[in-house]
Amino acid sequence: MSVASKTRTPKTVRIVTRVTPEIKEKIAYAASLEHTSVTTFVERNALQAAEETIRQHEVIPLSERASYALIESFFNPREPGDALRRAQQRYATLIVSSES
Repeated sequence: MSVASKTRTPKTVRIVTRVTPEIKEKIAYAASLEHTSVTTFVERNALQAAEETIRQHEVIPLSERASYALIESFFNPREPGDALRRAQQRYATLIVSSES
């Protein structure tokens, strides 16, 4: 047996869940309305729900005004304020003293 065959990734994996008979019946009925198997129905809808959940957590919606403000800040950043300048000085002092 070759090394490649020992480390082969399976083409599919199993997800197991337990549901009430009522939930299974409802899922089976919905799958039949779409002329598909329960497996295909669950796969498709679970994937859609996963993609939507990921999108909701990874995308930050901005209003048009906020979008313009963000772009403007990239192209025309403000000068650092006093607090940032002091923080830069403290940081530079810490880095210089830790390297000595």
